[in-house]
Parts: sequence; C-alpha cells; structure tokens
Amino acid sequence: QQATQEMPGALTIEEAKKQLADCARGFGIQCIDGRESEDDLACAIALILFSDTGVELPGNYSSNELSEDSPIRLLTSFPQDLILLGRATVLLKGIAKRLDVPLSLVDRWGEQCQKTLETAAVPTLPL
Repeated sequence: QQATQEMPGALTIEEAKKQLADCARGFGIQCIDGRESEDDLACAIALILFSDTGVELPGNYSSNELSEDSPIRLLTSFPQDLILLGRATVLLKGIAKRLDVPLSLVDRWGEQCQKTLETAAVPTLPL
C-alpha cells in the first residue's frame, strides 16, 4: 500500500484496484461462488479487456486466456453488452501486437469514456 507523495490525493494501488474491481462488478461480471468479492480477480478481468497488452495482472493471474491461471476461467456470467466490446478489444490488441504497432485503448478511448462517466449519474451499458 504505497501512497504517491508527488500527487496529493492520489490513490494507493490498493484503492485503485478496489475502484476498478467495483466498476467491473458494477457492469455485471459474475465469478464462481466464493470468489465474487476478490478485488484482484475483478480487476484482472477488467485489465485483460481494456488495458495495454503486457500489463501485469494482480493476483498472479495470467493474461493468456487459455492458461490455468486466467481470470477468464473463473467467470460464470458476462454481460451481453460487454461481449462484443470485449471481443473487439482483444482482437485489436492482438492485431496491434502481431504487427508491432503500439496501441493503447486507454489512450484512444479514455477521454470519451471519462466524459461519458462524468455526465451519467450511474454508469450503465451501453455507454
């Protein structure tokens, strides 16, 4: 739990993981019984879908979807609205990696997503 001293009011890593995990759960992902409240799991799922390729996942999860350590294997329900978006992001990241083209979905979509969240009382899908 490290605090950033250079930026007053910055979140600790644990606080940021908690917020990201709560957001992922708020969109309706559901995990196998007994794992729903694990912030590392919900956070890892969100990062697989929307982070840059090669980001280290919390909880020692693997970003390889076929791995025994993939957080995707622990999902029981995934909102229909996110399925196509998730597929599109995985395809875009895979193509960019294969062509060795730097691609950051956060950089591309972040500003518009932030505007959408700021204008909505409660984030709902589709955005």
